[in-house]
Amino acid sequence: MGESKRDFKGVWIPKEIWLNKELSIMEKLFLVEIDSLDNDQNCFASNAHFSEFFDISKGRCTQIIKQLESKKLIEITLFRQGKQITKRAIRVVNKLNRGSEKTKQGYLENDEGSNTYINNTKDYGDLIKEILSAWKNHLPNNPQVILSRFKGSSREKTLINRIKESEAHEDMKFWNWYFDHLAKNPFNLGQNDRGWKADLEYATKKNRFDKNLELFVNVDR
Repeated sequence: MGESKRDFKGVWIPKEIWLNKELSIMEKLFLVEIDSLDNDQNCFASNAHFSEFFDISKGRCTQIIKQLESKKLIEITLFRQGKQITKRAIRVVNKLNRGSEKTKQGYLENDEGSNTYINNTKDYGDLIKEILSAWKNHLPNNPQVILSRFKGSSREKTLINRIKESEAHEDMKFWNWYFDHLAKNPFNLGQNDRGWKADLEYATKKNRFDKNLELFVNVDR
């Protein structure tokens, strides 16, 4: 298998990616590998390439790439001839800053020279109120949040982390879509042997949130 030309002279991982606890180590490495193969014309590497490069199964490669796509870190374009997929192009949404210049999207360089997410400085108070309202509308018989006890709690921090993962998560269309899918599963509504019902904390925990996104995206395809 021929190796694609790389747009790098070494590996650069921005600290916002490397220290991001919301990403697994394999997601970080895949993001860097895709970025290094994207010479401003997209990365066309196949799962066979990633499987050989990382010494993991093609199925695991597919899973990781879908996770990056669901987190809006990459965009995928499929090229077809009839019903057959002939090629896949992957683009890193925000090209990784290699330390020599500021990126136009995703990060800013502050006065002290350290990079930080743009939306670290945003106030999500109004959005959070809308999200809590949407939760109540879609799952009215599930446990509800008391705003005065939610504000400043670890549960609020978890929700803010989910919001920060993607610009799409700052749009109420996403949360209405997400809660609508949750409400379609009777298990989440208490129809199980324990009578357990999903609450907002459960729905926004990192691992559960990622699994739900993968499931819901696949259902919609």
